[in-house]
Amino acid sequence: RDLHKEYRRQRQMCIRDSNNTFMHKKKQIQLISSIEIALIGFICLISSKYISTEHGDIWLLGGLWAAISGIIVFQNKVKLTYRAGKVRIIGSLIGSIVASIFLLLFSPEVWLALPIVFTSAMICKLLQLENSVRLAALTAMIILVVGIINPNTPVLINAGLRLAESLFGVIIAFFVRYVSLHIESKLLNCKKR
Repeated sequence: RDLHKEYRRQRQMCIRDSNNTFMHKKKQIQLISSIEIALIGFICLISSKYISTEHGDIWLLGGLWAAISGIIVFQNKVKLTYRAGKVRIIGSLIGSIVASIFLLLFSPEVWLALPIVFTSAMICKLLQLENSVRLAALTAMIILVVGIINPNTPVLINAGLRLAESLFGVIIAFFVRYVSLHIESKLLNCKKR
């Protein structure tokens, strides 16, 4: 009887220890994930200042757009980050093309938001790219807004820069995720995801 009691006590201690270890690792992963998101945003924003060809404070919008892209595609697993990045790039490409066509035909005005977003969304739906609809619409909108704020920037340069910023954000997200996986596996002594 005492032996059985001792066994149960030790088993309960092991369960408690494994739960504490699990919770500790979970908190470490949450901390690392938060650091990754902060790094993605910071790297995108600060890099934009040095790689942007735009004048004034428009580079801030470019950095913000890259940061949004990187943060949107960031996932806890590399495979999911890759999928989200692919969706982001396809959506950005469609939104860039649609916005370019409209802005080559019309001067940048707020009313263009309606046909630009509608057309971007419709093309994605017709191509059965449901996951890219919102991203295409957002990209088209940012191109329109930058065109309104800075009408002297040529349309194709504006669209090309927004597409490049999206791609840059996705690349930064991949890079940060890849590097942090190596750090995580060493810190947590767990296998790669």
